[in-house]
Amino acid sequence: MFDINYKEIKGTTITSIGQAGFIIKSNAGQTLCIDPYLSDCVLPIEGNDGYKRMLPFIINPADFHPDVLITTHFHRDHFDIDSVPLMMSDSSTHLFAAHDCENDVKRLKIDNSRVDFVSPGQSFDVSDFHLDFINCDHGDGAPLAVGVIITVDGKRILETGDTCLRLDRINEYTSYGPIDVLIAPINGMYGNLSENDCVKLSASVRPSITIPCHYGMFSGQGGDIGLFRNLMISKKLKYNIMTYGESFVISEASAQSEEKHMNREFEGKKLLILGGNPETSALVRLANDMGIKTIVASGRHTDDAKKYAWKASDIDGMDVPGLIALAKDENVDGVLVGVADILVPSYCKVCDALGFPCYATQQIVDVFSFKDVFKSTCERYGIHGIPEYYLDAEMRPEDVAKIKYPVMVKPVDNGGGVGMTVVYDESGLNEAVEIALNASHKKRFIVERYMQCEDMGMYYTFKDGVCSASCIYDRYTTDEQPGLSRVCLGGTYPSKHLDEYFNRMHNNAIRMFREIGIRNGVLMLSAFYENGEFYVYDTGFRLQGEAPHFIIKAIQGFDQREMLIRFALTGNEGNLDLEKADDTYLRGKFAATLWFLLKKGKVAEIHGFEKIADDKRVIENIQRIYEGMEIPEEWIGTEKQVLTRMYFVCDSKKALADAITEYQNKVKVFDESGDNMLLSGFDAYKALNI
Repeated sequence: MFDINYKEIKGTTITSIGQAGFIIKSNAGQTLCIDPYLSDCVLPIEGNDGYKRMLPFIINPADFHPDVLITTHFHRDHFDIDSVPLMMSDSSTHLFAAHDCENDVKRLKIDNSRVDFVSPGQSFDVSDFHLDFINCDHGDGAPLAVGVIITVDGKRILETGDTCLRLDRINEYTSYGPIDVLIAPINGMYGNLSENDCVKLSASVRPSITIPCHYGMFSGQGGDIGLFRNLMISKKLKYNIMTYGESFVISEASAQSEEKHMNREFEGKKLLILGGNPETSALVRLANDMGIKTIVASGRHTDDAKKYAWKASDIDGMDVPGLIALAKDENVDGVLVGVADILVPSYCKVCDALGFPCYATQQIVDVFSFKDVFKSTCERYGIHGIPEYYLDAEMRPEDVAKIKYPVMVKPVDNGGGVGMTVVYDESGLNEAVEIALNASHKKRFIVERYMQCEDMGMYYTFKDGVCSASCIYDRYTTDEQPGLSRVCLGGTYPSKHLDEYFNRMHNNAIRMFREIGIRNGVLMLSAFYENGEFYVYDTGFRLQGEAPHFIIKAIQGFDQREMLIRFALTGNEGNLDLEKADDTYLRGKFAATLWFLLKKGKVAEIHGFEKIADDKRVIENIQRIYEGMEIPEEWIGTEKQVLTRMYFVCDSKKALADAITEYQNKVKVFDESGDNMLLSGFDAYKALNI
């Protein structure tokens, strides 16, 4: 009998027992065993040497009685008919079995009082383990098969069960929170994941580490562990190929994949974060690394940021009473808004009701949350907005007659291109107004001249009343989607118009910020530049989806996200000397963001990011969309069609242009028919005047 010593190892451990079998031990010593194959019962059933057991016997099932036993389906290498009855002979073991195991349980006379037959969607708490059973696609041969997410000692282990590649189920896999360990087959037979499929799944689920299984037990079942290893290395994904009987401490797996060197002075504090979009995920992850217990609240159960949260709630970010009740029930220590303009008013109201620090006041919210109010406020301080035509929902003929086309119709309280339409003549006006009203919570819209000129962003940091322009940059947008909002293709830092902005507009903006009472926080102004004039068209008093904070962190050395998290919990953004730390000219460096926009369709293949982890020019790559995901029509013309945002820092304009162009040439995305899904990018050399 093969000797294993998993009981003596301290910590939360996973021990490989061959094929798809694993023993999971809690820190307190309780054990769970999933899909053990401890006998040689498959050989006489299959009747050929391709199913002869190739590995030595590892445990005597008569002496092995885990607290929890799981069999994901009835196939004999998962429900071992010679071993399961012996393991269940002790009254301490409870069996969770797929429904296709019912006949075996009855035939083998296993005590039915200690058995639960499970289906996807069921959850159980037993011993030190929380079990969430999930869907599994093992084909017609085992349609009742299940997978399971096992939570133990705060770690989540996704055991997919025997399944083919189902990237459409990624949201189900991650809906319970971030996955620490992914266990999945690689044999590529009988409807199972192949080596390449397992790598694709790992890239989509994004666990801390992936453990392959379903290889080495039978000569006739496939599974090339060397191929799997090479593919994982090429994708820069963490893996552990476990030897037979090896035990692995899960906490060590997480330490290998996370840079957890943050100051964890807030260990155990609870922070409620409003909004769950992918752009908010980075904020949640940073708070986690600071030791904070994050609670993400949003109206959609599948929102990306919820994958990383300590807890997730489906209370909508606009439901102020619901958010207040949630904060009280969870006894949170602070509240912070994510990357969502429309949630800033809720953030202010919730903080006010609970007495928590809030960098926004009601006066500030009134100005920055609604485009029409913001625009009129700017004009009072000599900051020009886009020329506007008066029009309301009554659509009076005399007002319509004054409009000169093309115009942009947009809601006053939404962003990211949502609800915005370019109108080229009067025939499209009614539909555009209806779209804008449907996207507006306040049922208000504005009609502006459609600007076809240079675009800019101005990003400010505030700390204790000190205001600093952290970065000012030029933005480039697509013109391939006529009639829709011009979605960003990227930006270059610093702006070629930086000096002119400081001379003509910066002081007016500072005066406006001071007089409306801004003392802390971060704020974006977006503006068009035409014939020497700046026309401000949008704002956001929160972290931005464009995420210039990555560039600020890389060059200036401070993290706006950390400052806001600290403020939410203490009312202070820390000891940073903002005037010394910040430099709008970026200390002589040149930086850029590069967005890849997708056309409508289903993503089948993504190429070009394989070596990105080794590229020192790339400081971040925030991917939103993965293979298997669908881009619906309603996403086109909004930031939801963004595949990824890449962030570059270089020593010269030429190096920056070279880096941008290199990735524009090598990143490829294809749909299921093999057709290109990417829109064209911007000309980096032209943008940087090279």
